[in-house]
Amino acid sequence: MATGIHASTSGHVVAIEDTPYPHPSGFSARSVIIAPDGEDRWCTLTPFDEANADPQALRDFLRNAGIVGLGGAGFPRHVKLSPGQARVDTLIINGAECEPWITCDDRLMRERATAIIAGARIMRRAVGAQRIIVGIEDNKPEAVAAMQAAAAAEEATGGEAAIRVVAVPTRYPAGGEKQLIRVLTGIEIPFGKLGFHYGVQCFNVGTAYAMTPRGGFW
Repeated sequence: MATGIHASTSGHVVAIEDTPYPHPSGFSARSVIIAPDGEDRWCTLTPFDEANADPQALRDFLRNAGIVGLGGAGFPRHVKLSPGQARVDTLIINGAECEPWITCDDRLMRERATAIIAGARIMRRAVGAQRIIVGIEDNKPEAVAAMQAAAAAEEATGGEAAIRVVAVPTRYPAGGEKQLIRVLTGIEIPFGKLGFHYGVQCFNVGTAYAMTPRGGFW
């Protein structure tokens, strides 16, 4: 369940100990204490050949890169992209904001639609899905248009999977994973079960974007 943790600057680890957590509770959490060297150096970046990597190599890379779900839960992506013995036929990309008045996903889809579709293609390969459905609330027409154009461009270049961009009713909590799965596929995930038990996996648009070189993780 663990993912890689990357330092915010270069230097030396001087301690691993409990420190106050940045939360009103005042609880402590295990922390890595770094003494910066003042150089702010990056580690050596090695290009990753995603196109020729098998699904397990891709999941290993994501684990080491520290990619987690960006829809709010922070669940490790390499775990969710490992369906085990379950067969995943449908990959859902969640473009519905989790709360009213939030606009981060909306802006990301308007400005980075091509990269989001590219990230969805990478995730499709990891889980072996046959189709991709992008669900976006219907109060985001610019995002819908941008994602439809990006999906059409991907298919025009010989994309490996059918991609549908669907506008869904703007009704809270449309951004919930199980709610969105039901709206887009008609599948109702019962309590105690997860999407992959029913052949579906759902990821946030921010996670899809982070899966690409443009998103900055490799």
